Amino acid sequence: MNIGIYNRWLHTMGGGERYMGTIAEALSADAANQVALLTDNAVDLADLGKHLNLDLSRCQLRVLPLTSQRENMAAPMVASADYDLFINASHLDLFPSFARKSVVAVYFPAQLPPSPAPPSGMAGMAANSLGLTAQANLYTGFYAVERGQGNTLFRWSAERAAIILPAAPTGGSMIAQFIASSPRPTDAPDCVVHFTLNGKPVGDEWTVPRDGFVVHNLLLPPNMLRADRNLLGIECVPFEPSSPDDQRTLGMAVAQFNLLPATADGQPAKENITTRLFRRRYAGSNTLWHLQSTLDLPAVARSMDAVWSISRYTAEWVKRYWGMDSELLYPPVDVDSFAPGEKVNQIISVGRFFAGSHNKKHDVMVRAFRGMCDGGLEGWEFHLVGNVGREPEDTAYLQEVKKLAEGYPIFIHNDIPFSDLQAQYARSKVFWHATGYGEDTDKHPERFEHFGITTVEAMAAGCVPVVIAEAGQTEIVTDGEDGMLWQNPAEMQAATLRLIYDDALRSRLTAKAVERSHQFDKTHTVTRLHELVDKLGEGGG
Repeated sequence: MNIGIYNRWLHTMGGGERYMGTIAEALSADAANQVALLTDNAVDLADLGKHLNLDLSRCQLRVLPLTSQRENMAAPMVASADYDLFINASHLDLFPSFARKSVVAVYFPAQLPPSPAPPSGMAGMAANSLGLTAQANLYTGFYAVERGQGNTLFRWSAERAAIILPAAPTGGSMIAQFIASSPRPTDAPDCVVHFTLNGKPVGDEWTVPRDGFVVHNLLLPPNMLRADRNLLGIECVPFEPSSPDDQRTLGMAVAQFNLLPATADGQPAKENITTRLFRRRYAGSNTLWHLQSTLDLPAVARSMDAVWSISRYTAEWVKRYWGMDSELLYPPVDVDSFAPGEKVNQIISVGRFFAGSHNKKHDVMVRAFRGMCDGGLEGWEFHLVGNVGREPEDTAYLQEVKKLAEGYPIFIHNDIPFSDLQAQYARSKVFWHATGYGEDTDKHPERFEHFGITTVEAMAAGCVPVVIAEAGQTEIVTDGEDGMLWQNPAEMQAATLRLIYDDALRSRLTAKAVERSHQFDKTHTVTRLHELVDKLGEGGG
């Protein structure tokens, strides 16, 4: 099976990327599979595998072209057509897939806008599996409308662009007609355009003239057209404008786009009532700037063969936001890298220092520990471990936390080696987690922990978790069995003091925490992954 897995953020090598990488490693272990990692920034797969502790040697890297348009999804859309199975594992990037089977892996769902009202008249008579009409009514990879000489309206394409087309009339061919030009500096290369239809080359290359708009007819043969929807990919030799204020990468200037019926010899049918009805049904206004440029995202989500959620909490919000059920695929935690050591009187919390409403609430935990010290606790330390965000406000936030910690046995460790993190976990007796405290779950569910990888890591290292009773934390920790849950800082303090003064309780929960952590290891994730892939196969297609 030919498998493509997309993640725009692969170069960040974070938790989501390890989730994606584990899927790739597991699927590539089957010699019958060819697995490609698709991304927008070049990375070294050997370095990536080493950083994520994964074997990616059987995978291929496919780098898609960057674009100055953040919303341009042309490259991954076109690439998806090359695969039997396409897995979109890129956070908050939702776009149509043209693979035989398509999955979107969700860390936490975006709240999707409502589907647009269907058009009336002939244009609204048919609808494809994306919830789009029979029109060629969606494009990506084109810039805003401009006005040229003679008041001609046109749009520049980026280096890569795409237009979603409907199915052709049964057994018939269509012609994609472009009226285009590509005025560019004399030292810039010619604009040579290559087209693909559903991921396969179609037609000959076209050199777009530099002066004047001309007609180019591209035959779309029936044996390449699909029964539901079709993707016309456009790849141009680009140039960059000479103005320093214009940071775009430009391809061709398109003044008009038409879909036309084709004759038996592959020529545009003559203009008549049949042609006009066809154009109205399949190409709407026949002008690119009137085509729909915004995806019907709820329809895109519904078109996927499966949605995989990283937790039940995420699945709950997929259901509430998207109205869809999803399959559960927990992130793999590298629990074998953590083990209990010689314990000392130490509480640990692990989480990145950054400002904003989804931060790790370090200030809440520091104040709680200060209160315990002020109440008479002696001989215990609180250690906070985490990298620091890149923005100035993140540094300011860290300084606020440090100021709160002054005068107390509170230690902050930033950007430490992994071996030091392992050592800190190993010697700690208790783990604290407070993300989401003080936030409204219904109004801002994204501000809570969607799963809780650091909680599982701490449990594997023999730390008893004392964590907020919200979101993903409640899927990991069972109160009184393998950890403690709390609703407010007073409960967090009380639960921690019980563990401090009751060695038997702490020992029992420690053993259960280590045992529970192994339910989230790579083996469990990979087993579940194969179940989900097999289930896709059972669906046919």
